Amino acid sequence: THTLLIPIYIKTSDIPELQMKTVKHEDNITIKCDLNMAEENTNNDLAWYKQNFGKLPENIVRSFGDNKKYRFEPAFNSGRFSINVDGVFDLSINEIKEDDVGTYLCGKISTSIIEFVSGALLMFEGIELCCVTLTIILVVIMVVLFGILFKNER
Repeated sequence: THTLLIPIYIKTSDIPELQMKTVKHEDNITIKCDLNMAEENTNNDLAWYKQNFGKLPENIVRSFGDNKKYRFEPAFNSGRFSINVDGVFDLSINEIKEDDVGTYLCGKISTSIIEFVSGALLMFEGIELCCVTLTIILVVIMVVLFGILFKNER
């Protein structure tokens, strides 16, 4: 098996803010993309990516050629993920699982440049409060430890 590596460059864009989507196990959800397939797909391919904290973005789906053709990557080809092809490139996820949590980004690809234009942070209900509390506790612990280390250095 041979792997062809093609360099891809990411262009920062003016995403005003990520949509925050709070879900429950087995929910169905649609994440909006601010791109129109008919307008954008003449010169650019469209794509959805998923990124989890500390990991590289994974390609979910990419459009090509005719504005209604697209291909899902094998990891996302289970039938739970789908694209609305009626002029928009919205991503739908059915029967949400814990593994679906992450940041989803929609973008257009021109040559080897990806420009993300919209996205969403998908979180399970109740987790955001837990994570904020945990982050605050960790910051307090770090401040105390640095204070102790700094005091011992004097």
